[in-house]
Amino acid sequence: MVRIRQQLRTRIIGRELLYHSAIGSTNDEAKRMASAGANEGTVIIADEQTAGRGRLDRRWVAPVNTCVLASVVFRPRLAPRQATRLTMLCSLAVVKAIEAVTGLVLGIKWPNDVVVMRDRAFKLAGILTETALTSDQVLYAVVGIGINVNVDPAELGPVVTPATSLRAELGRPVDRVDLLASVLAEIDALYAHLAGDLLPTQWAARLVTLGQTVRVAGRRQELEGIAEGVDADGALIVRDLAGNLHTISAGEVSQSALSA
Repeated sequence: MVRIRQQLRTRIIGRELLYHSAIGSTNDEAKRMASAGANEGTVIIADEQTAGRGRLDRRWVAPVNTCVLASVVFRPRLAPRQATRLTMLCSLAVVKAIEAVTGLVLGIKWPNDVVVMRDRAFKLAGILTETALTSDQVLYAVVGIGINVNVDPAELGPVVTPATSLRAELGRPVDRVDLLASVLAEIDALYAHLAGDLLPTQWAARLVTLGQTVRVAGRRQELEGIAEGVDADGALIVRDLAGNLHTISAGEVSQSALSA
């Protein structure tokens, strides 16, 4: 805790920082605190999660003292349909931070996975955004960040997207505190651009999904086609095999569709 506090030079993100050696879920704790009035920028970090989860309630496996596990409280001025901009912001911040610390070149698999591209996408980090909404505004949002740092990918168990870690990619361990400080700094810097055009433009430029033939499984539909772009709030625009355009705000892009 002392090291991370010494390294942070942020304006908003991390000005309140709470550490747990072990916790069920950093997101659950951050949501509890947010609903009780926690300030914007509050960050919950942990060395171990006993009930970590990702999108679609999938289990997030992170052996103790091997990963970056953090959740950030936001109180943005956004309409509910714009809440996905926080996923865009944090996934882009993770990419920028990892590249700055390690030199790796990364991409983003729509909508929330940070990946290393080889013959296919290998997942390095994930983002989980959870919100409290009214009909016309976001009351608060919590964004969970999980980065596989010094873990053997074989320890992560069965996953939808094949997993990797920084140690596996680099052949050496990475300092988790340095990386976390860089991630929070990038989030802080990008937060000023949450409502503008810069964020979606930079995020879209990192999407490995675009230009690919994809299969998207959603709650109401399943379709296959070419991922042609994204809109300003991160929805995926897919042209199906009949030539019709679809705007997908939520769904699962199959890994096989991203394979080279």
